[in-house]
Amino acid sequence: MPFRAILETLVHSNSPAVRGAVFCDHEGERVDACCGNVDPFVMDVTGATCAATAAAMLRGQRLRVVMGDDVLWIVMVDQGYYLVVFCRPGFDLSCKAIFPSIADALAAYM
Repeated sequence: MPFRAILETLVHSNSPAVRGAVFCDHEGERVDACCGNVDPFVMDVTGATCAATAAAMLRGQRLRVVMGDDVLWIVMVDQGYYLVVFCRPGFDLSCKAIFPSIADALAAYM
């Protein structure tokens, strides 16, 4: 499945706004990721931590969370699967409009 290619396109096409992205299942486990310049362990832990929040979201919903030096976007994809996007503060709003199309691309291969 081309999840990695979708995530790499998201990260590399939207730099410096997007620092990394992790696609998680309904239990918070990583399905795939593009770490960019984010520590892979931090991505996995953060992705897992967002599982409870994502469980309360509907398909296509987005949630912006400010955490320390990052802005996280949690994007509900489908069937409990969700995307966590790590962004630079002050840049993240410039790329939020592309999140629905990324979610649709991920859902198409589930």
